[in-house]
Amino acid sequence: MLLLAAVALTVVSTAALTRFVLWDQNGEPAGTRQEATGQVLPSRPPDGAVPFDTSAAPGRPGGYVHSRMMPNGRLRSDHYLVTTQPIDKLTLRSPPPVGYDGVDPRVQRLRVFANGRPVDLGDPRLGASGTRRVDLATPAKVIHLRYVTTGVVQRSATSSTTSRRALVLANPLRVQVDVPVRTRVVRLTGADVLSLACVAGAAPAEPCGRPDDAGRGWQVQQDGSAEVASVLAQVDLPTG
Repeated sequence: MLLLAAVALTVVSTAALTRFVLWDQNGEPAGTRQEATGQVLPSRPPDGAVPFDTSAAPGRPGGYVHSRMMPNGRLRSDHYLVTTQPIDKLTLRSPPPVGYDGVDPRVQRLRVFANGRPVDLGDPRLGASGTRRVDLATPAKVIHLRYVTTGVVQRSATSSTTSRRALVLANPLRVQVDVPVRTRVVRLTGADVLSLACVAGAAPAEPCGRPDDAGRGWQVQQDGSAEVASVLAQVDLPTG
């Protein structure tokens, strides 16, 4: 297992990697209904059905992942694909980064929306290193995947009682489509990010990212024509 020190990296500016942005936004937007009292409450779909997607997709074409670190060590992710050409199928994978044996991503509670409408998946899971094809009933230009991932945190043996140093795989799910995706954006919230490293294939980890202009997070940019890199964040997980 590689030491965490290998990715405790100095912030550098990279021109050809990935734009990584930490944005605060609600990871679980929901529809609303107006009660007679005037109070707005979350809507509930009948019989456990998945509601129409009411979240706001990014306005520019590209791939976008917002992962929120939860107190139980899981990631809750909203993953968008916005394309200029309609797509009718997706190929999903959850490969672990090479050389990080403690990271074993497993996707659960997967939901997919195509142009805002739910896609019938059957089994909402994707096992480690598994591959799954999703066929869309109607071609769409805006795809939204929502999922929870376990096995994405590799804790450090040197973590103390006041902080829990760990590595977090911020983009656990790969989505392949048959049209070009020019840029990819990954977002992570819910933990104190110390540094980022990008790992492509079996190549060594490279420092990537810089603090954003607002000082609220980090950002990295990846050209869509390049191999998708695993984005590993060194973080201090919150205690308690």
